Amino acid sequence: MLMTSSYMIIGEKGKQNNSFLYEAISLNEFNKTPLRTIYNTNPFALGFIVNEDLTEHIKYHNHKYELATVLGEDRNNHALLVYGPKIGEKIITAKNNTFHNFTFYNEGNLLLLKRKEYVNDFFIVHNITQARLKAAMDEFARNSK
Repeated sequence: MLMTSSYMIIGEKGKQNNSFLYEAISLNEFNKTPLRTIYNTNPFALGFIVNEDLTEHIKYHNHKYELATVLGEDRNNHALLVYGPKIGEKIITAKNNTFHNFTFYNEGNLLLLKRKEYVNDFFIVHNITQARLKAAMDEFARNSK
């Protein structure tokens, strides 16, 4: 079920009519607008992964993704000290790839990480904190026309 069109629930936005509203982020690392609001009549928990049509979900402790907070950065070695509920404190590499060429990480940034295949290491899928800032600026631009 885990496809790049799936989303992870990263926050609750309240209720509207008989639906629950959730903030979700795409699992696709190349999605330039990864945040999405999901409406669903059934409740989801933080960290659940849901497919595009919301018919299937995977609980937080049953998938290879992690929500982690940046505790510190070693810019010289391109490393971050992060903390996530499933992995605890861990040092991960933060070398820029071509898509995230100028991404900077600050203490307190919330990251979506994915476990690499066959090794106990992670790579950064999205900086959720920066994605939220970009989404707010895009919304401002749409509303100011």
